[in-house]
Amino acid sequence: MLDKADWLWHPSVRMSELPKAYEPQAVEAKWYAAWIAGNCFAADPASAKEAYSIVIPPPNVTGILHLGHVLNNALQDILARRARQQGREVLWLPGTDHAGIATQAKVERELRENEGRTRRDLGRDEFLKRVWEFKEKHGDIIIKQLKRLGCSCDWSRERFTMDEGYSKWVSYVFVELFKQGLIYRGKRIVNWCPVSLTALSDEEVIMTPQRSKLYVMKYELADAPGEYLEISTTRPETLMGDVAVAVNPKDPRYVQYIGRQVWRPFPRALIPVIADDHVDIEFGTGALKITPAHDKADFEIGKRHQLAIIDVLTPDAHIHCPECPDLDGLDRFVARKKAVAKLDALGLLIKVEDYENNVGFSERAHVPIEPRISMQWFLKYPCVQEAAAAVSNGDIRFRPERWAKTYAHWMANLQDWCISRQLWWGHQIPVWYHQDKLAALKNAESLDMADFAKGDIHVGLHAPADAHNWVRDEDVMDTWFSSWLWPFATMSDLGEDSATLRKFYPTTDLVTGPDIIFFWVARMIMAGFRVAGGPPFKNVFFTSIIRDLQGRKMSKSLGNSPDPIDLMDKYGADGLRFGLLRIAPVGSDLRFDEVAVEEGRNFANKLYNACRFRQMAGEGVSDEWQVTRDLPPYHIDIMAKLDVLASDLHASYAEYRFGEIAQHLYEFLWNEFCDKFLEAVKLDLRENATPLARAATLGTFDRVMSRYLQLMSPYMPHITEELSARMGYVKDGEFLMLKPLPATPLVAMDAAAAQTRAAAIYETASRLRNLKAEYHVGSRKDVRFVVKGAVDWLATQTQVLGLLAGAAEIMLDPAYDAPKGTPAAITPVGEVYLPMAGLIDMATEHARLTKEIEKIKIEVQKCQGKLANASFVDRAPPEVVAQETARLTDWQLKLAQLGEMLAALA
Repeated sequence: MLDKADWLWHPSVRMSELPKAYEPQAVEAKWYAAWIAGNCFAADPASAKEAYSIVIPPPNVTGILHLGHVLNNALQDILARRARQQGREVLWLPGTDHAGIATQAKVERELRENEGRTRRDLGRDEFLKRVWEFKEKHGDIIIKQLKRLGCSCDWSRERFTMDEGYSKWVSYVFVELFKQGLIYRGKRIVNWCPVSLTALSDEEVIMTPQRSKLYVMKYELADAPGEYLEISTTRPETLMGDVAVAVNPKDPRYVQYIGRQVWRPFPRALIPVIADDHVDIEFGTGALKITPAHDKADFEIGKRHQLAIIDVLTPDAHIHCPECPDLDGLDRFVARKKAVAKLDALGLLIKVEDYENNVGFSERAHVPIEPRISMQWFLKYPCVQEAAAAVSNGDIRFRPERWAKTYAHWMANLQDWCISRQLWWGHQIPVWYHQDKLAALKNAESLDMADFAKGDIHVGLHAPADAHNWVRDEDVMDTWFSSWLWPFATMSDLGEDSATLRKFYPTTDLVTGPDIIFFWVARMIMAGFRVAGGPPFKNVFFTSIIRDLQGRKMSKSLGNSPDPIDLMDKYGADGLRFGLLRIAPVGSDLRFDEVAVEEGRNFANKLYNACRFRQMAGEGVSDEWQVTRDLPPYHIDIMAKLDVLASDLHASYAEYRFGEIAQHLYEFLWNEFCDKFLEAVKLDLRENATPLARAATLGTFDRVMSRYLQLMSPYMPHITEELSARMGYVKDGEFLMLKPLPATPLVAMDAAAAQTRAAAIYETASRLRNLKAEYHVGSRKDVRFVVKGAVDWLATQTQVLGLLAGAAEIMLDPAYDAPKGTPAAITPVGEVYLPMAGLIDMATEHARLTKEIEKIKIEVQKCQGKLANASFVDRAPPEVVAQETARLTDWQLKLAQLGEMLAALA
């Protein structure tokens, strides 16, 4: 609630009457500005209210909004707005991620294209200055777009993973985990991106099916000239790094060769034949060339057999082998063709086969990665058992639940996390090497706490006192090493006794995509236990993956990814939100169709026009107006249905069934309120209606609509705020989004009898409209119906029934003797007849029915012929025979109905 002094800027003060057409863009901008000015999104750690908190999955700071962001953030906004309605103190904490690889790549590209220089030409400090300038220029684009969507984040708390305070958290956690023996430096084979020139974690590598080639070549035995071993490989360009040929000791084909030597073709050298259980007897020829520097499996074999490591690739994936000048310096794929041609010229290439395999691609650069020997920093994951148990025992609930199995499988098969990246943009490793021992430390096979204890390295939040004698590690930490701290590091500075952290941690919900369950979700859980003392959230909702109608993932290259800003310009933010959420399934992919967003816009118009219809009906009614048994059944029915809707939504929210909620809201307004209730009460709004009837209808409208707008508010916040203010459902200076949900139902009495009557009228009206259409008088308003054996209360509702059925008169005649063939229907209110006299031209109708009967007879004969054919019945699938039988029944029923209609013309 606002003070009177603040009312001047509140939109509801200056507006009342609804314009003829709804203009979403103006309305949305107006109300978002009002919410910001009214401090509606701010969280108060000192509040006595129950806490609700959620942290935004930080988008890349230089990114732009896509449909995945729309779905994810709309869901978070719905949860936050719903929690406010429930009287909870809400913190929705926003922020952005520095996105090390992606952001650095953009700045380096600008440098190359605009200045013809590289980052090393500038030096580290000047390059980082350029990156910060780039961030300041582009960094708020996605934040502005989220605001355009209506996101109700507490923007005063916006965080950035490179903020000074957040960066201290990142360095602190590195230092502490290092001191606990969980972080070490070692020379390992890692995933290497030859474009970004950095190591990648396994989760940053996308395994992609490829149509490759399998090359079968032969290596000559040193002690038996002219005798060869056949070897299979997909990578002949690395054979210069071969140090052995491996066979399985259980393979009888090769037992005799174990311990002997073969000639590597180029550069020519003797290499041993070794036995290793890792070799797959079924793959290729069963004999593998071993290149420890360029294959993870080969690296492990090399370690077991103490083989040399020969690196024949540069960091950017060009050949480094001066002994083969014809290959040296070539791109790896060019070298592959050259190496194959060279083998062929030497008579050592046996054959080339097509081969389908999975190749790892860099998630960011979209090129095949290289397994590469490199000195990197690694983390032994902390609190693995606690993190696994938190999900398995239900302390953290995954929705859909099937993702818990995926999580458990990953947690049971963890490998140490490569946390260093060969970048400049990011959190620099807080490790310094003593100048006197720099060369030795750089070449050391590993570094850990033992080196720290000897004083050879310094690991800390700050440089050593004699900083000029120390050199800092150039690498930065993996971006995910900063974002795994997001739930708690965003709520407090390092060492601070934070009221925000005490109030809002652990968070209530996390909404994210299943594609980062390993990158982010699992790691946050482990960090929460290790650093913050417990799980970081209570519930995780995994959103759908958005695909196009053909099932393809959205991508710019395919041209199937619409710009959300364009969609909001066209349909409004509320239309986009509601349209997208209404088609979002739980636990399966979302097939996007712009028609759904158009339907969202049309639904907003329907809601707007319903309220405008109410305004045109006149002034409202007194607050003292009460719900009593004397109200017409339609009024009690719609209020009772609103109560059911509120209850259904409560249950659906509890199960995170967001698409179901949207459908419930849609069906209530469109089907129950507009198509039924508003049509049934139109007589109450005519000039000759009694004041009591008018007051009852307007009062019912206002009570139902005011609550409905509250229920709709989390999904379509802008239009519901506008309509509530314009309709007078909120006081001046009050916001609908902050108004608590009512604690009591609209209908406190037993509504069963009234609802039964309303349902009977609606169903009867539907059957009568169908009857009119069946006899081709659907558009006639001068028809009359006769009801025989009517229920005792129908006499008071004949006007409403006539209005809904499109009839001039509903007659009640218990003794009505209908002429033979008079169209009739059995309804919940009695037998209803449609006298046809004077409604149609008999001759024309007779001709039409006769023609229709002849057509249907042909269809009946076709079906009967098929079913009389023993060959068809015996050979066709049972479901096809059943379908044909059903068709025959349908045609025969239709034929009988037309026969009765023809007889009725007599």
